[in-house]
Amino acid sequence: MNSSWWSDSFSQKLVDNLHLTPLLGPLGPPDSSTLYAIFAVYITIEVIFLTYTFLLNAKHQKRSTPPPYPLEKKRFIARILTRLEDVYSDSPAAQRQAVKDFLSGWCLEAPFETIRKGNIIEFLAWAMCGLPTEELKKSEVAEIETFFDRLESKHGIVLPPGHNDDVKCCTLSLDDVTYLPRPILVYIAVACLNITKFLLLTFLGFSKLRTSNNLSYWYRPSSQNSPSSPLLFFHGIAPCGSLFYLPLIFQSLLTSDRDVYLFSNSSVDMTLRGSTSLDEFDVIEGVEEALDTPENRGKKWTIAGHSLGSCPVTWLLRAFPDKVSNVVLLDPVTLFLSHPAVACNFVYKQSFGGITEVVIWFMASTEQFIAKYLKRDFWWYRNELWVETIPSSINVLIIVSRSDEIVDADLVELGFKKQRELGQIKDNIRLKIIEGGHALMIASPSTWKMIREEIAAMEK
Repeated sequence: MNSSWWSDSFSQKLVDNLHLTPLLGPLGPPDSSTLYAIFAVYITIEVIFLTYTFLLNAKHQKRSTPPPYPLEKKRFIARILTRLEDVYSDSPAAQRQAVKDFLSGWCLEAPFETIRKGNIIEFLAWAMCGLPTEELKKSEVAEIETFFDRLESKHGIVLPPGHNDDVKCCTLSLDDVTYLPRPILVYIAVACLNITKFLLLTFLGFSKLRTSNNLSYWYRPSSQNSPSSPLLFFHGIAPCGSLFYLPLIFQSLLTSDRDVYLFSNSSVDMTLRGSTSLDEFDVIEGVEEALDTPENRGKKWTIAGHSLGSCPVTWLLRAFPDKVSNVVLLDPVTLFLSHPAVACNFVYKQSFGGITEVVIWFMASTEQFIAKYLKRDFWWYRNELWVETIPSSINVLIIVSRSDEIVDADLVELGFKKQRELGQIKDNIRLKIIEGGHALMIASPSTWKMIREEIAAMEK
């Protein structure tokens, strides 16, 4: 049978079955040579795009300069261990086991018995200095040694000398940036969604604006000169940024007529603009500029963030505690960030417990620009939120999903319970544990209602 005849016949049947003949008119269906030409052009475009992403990823391998610690390094590490000891304060044995689990977790769940001192030095060289072990200065080595002194004096833990090459530890910003290539059609689809987002937000009264340092955001003023605090929202990892959050924002966060700011992070919105990202200090400066308007000058802010969007919320709390009145954190990754759960569950996923975890890993962890952001622009010690340091004048609502695939909800719940018993967490901070997995609250009307009621009560 002639293959050309078969292809032409198939094309004609396809057109007839789809009722396209009246539309095509005299043009008729494409013949096989046309189809082959279209396919060849598409494959050529994909090869060019694949080459571009490969070359771009080579550029992404360059290490970033670590920002400064928020306080002295050894004090910061001691603070982490102290909180761990407080949370598991039932007995010295429980504390000792918690410390062992902590070290095992950062060594990607390696059995504690297989971990050597050199493995933990490798981890601490990254965690405390952002450097590989061989680049440490003598003063930095001395700081790291204080960690081992505490392990021995407080918990009787002495790690065997040497280094086990079979044990791998988390060294996020030193690791190679790896990704799974996407066809260009994925980014074209996201671009089409972005057009939809532009039209929808414009219809809803928003304007797209940009600060002098390139922080992009959508702004909608209140319908009248409202006395309510402006709402600042920061999205997590999601196609088109805030697009899929709009139902949640309008049905739960907007409890009154107020100005709305939807800030964008192009590094995690699955567009082709994510190669260059703004750091913490750029975002702080940009937000301050965006809110410096006659309508909002002097007003306090209500800030909200979902998942990775809890990081800029943390930055703003640290930079402008006097300008914030209310905080809403949804599935925040910034709680207990010094615990290995978030890193192991997201970046260093070893196994999968269900289809949701597979989807999160493939859609987010392995996308090129998101992978670059997490391994070159995400600094755990700048992003961790220490809720006990939040001023009592700020009302905080934290909602965590019980079956969250990234955040350890059980640890957060236990940590809050113990810290409340010790008087470390004040009454202005409310924690709600809801059923479901990570980000499912975005599409849950019952959760929207609960959030709206909680915020209304909090604002009163």
